[in-house]
Amino acid sequence: MIEQQLTELKSLHDQGLISPDVYAERQREILAGKNTAPPPVSKEVAKQSSFGKTLLIIALVLGAGWGAYKLSDQGTKDVVHALALESGVAAKLVPWPDRAEPVLRPFMSSNAGKIAGAIQAITHPSGKDPDLEEFDIAKLSDRVQVTIKITWKGGVIGTQYQTVVIWELAESGHVSATVLYDTALTHVAEQNKEQLDTFFRSKVYPAAYRSIEAK
Repeated sequence: MIEQQLTELKSLHDQGLISPDVYAERQREILAGKNTAPPPVSKEVAKQSSFGKTLLIIALVLGAGWGAYKLSDQGTKDVVHALALESGVAAKLVPWPDRAEPVLRPFMSSNAGKIAGAIQAITHPSGKDPDLEEFDIAKLSDRVQVTIKITWKGGVIGTQYQTVVIWELAESGHVSATVLYDTALTHVAEQNKEQLDTFFRSKVYPAAYRSIEAK
């Protein structure tokens, strides 16, 4: 416990958030076993700290090399991403796929019913009981690919079918929404495929993009 307090105190001092006098006083109090609250940080120092974090991000991404960021593990990317978001520079420093992926997961989950219903209604209008069974998100170099698997039942005797849609999107806009796999006896008509692409371009992408850019 004492080691943790001393480490946190030293971190505040090294970042210039507390003066040497405050650092020495708090260090003595911790070693003496006193339960002290963290030293206060002034608003001016906090602003300087935020600016310092921004410079740190720029150094990490630009100074250390963009290749280092791309080759780093997901944990390291998450740290840089979090700092970038806090400093308001995420849009410039973090690749769009890395920003989009963690936002798209809750977006897809919260809109699962609407998306599954639209896919079934467009590709197989006579079907019923659509359900978004699962989805997967893959980050590509300049875009994101979402694989959406839905199940639904035929309208006559209720046979269960599957339809898999691949949706690709980029920062510049909707790329495509195509049917990858479909188990129904009736093939998806070309005009329905076009309607599916239009639905994702005009309805799903704008909502997803707003969610991503809001972060």
